[in-house]
Amino acid sequence: MNTELLVKNSTIEKIMVKEVVTISSHASLLEAAKKMDENDIGCIIIIEDNSPVGIVTEKDFLKKVIARQRDLNDSITSIMTTPIISIDKNSDLGDAAALMIKKGIRRLPVVEGSRLVGIVTIRDVLPHYIDDLIQTLDNITEMLMKLR
Repeated sequence: MNTELLVKNSTIEKIMVKEVVTISSHASLLEAAKKMDENDIGCIIIIEDNSPVGIVTEKDFLKKVIARQRDLNDSITSIMTTPIISIDKNSDLGDAAALMIKKGIRRLPVVEGSRLVGIVTIRDVLPHYIDDLIQTLDNITEMLMKLR
């Protein structure tokens, strides 16, 4: 699939969520879980020296904490995914979609240099593709009708 044809001149910065919930790498699993619950979010970014170093998702809590009956006082770093996969804020939506597909992820921290500036999820990216796909299908239908 050629993502350039689907999403034209759209950058991550235009659709990213700028208010990212983060937590210190010194936090416990319980602190992180409470913060995710309070903010009604599906992931949290772990920060060290003002830079993102890892990510923890609801799935991580299910598989790595609950299923293994882990101590909630353990460090959040014990279950975080690292190194963090991120994307530059000036990247195209197509690049983000391709990276998410390639890496099998649904959440992508957005950076400017090493500084966290946002987050984009598959739910943020998908609507842009759907609009373009509908337009493409309409164009194909119109062309086929003319051929009749």
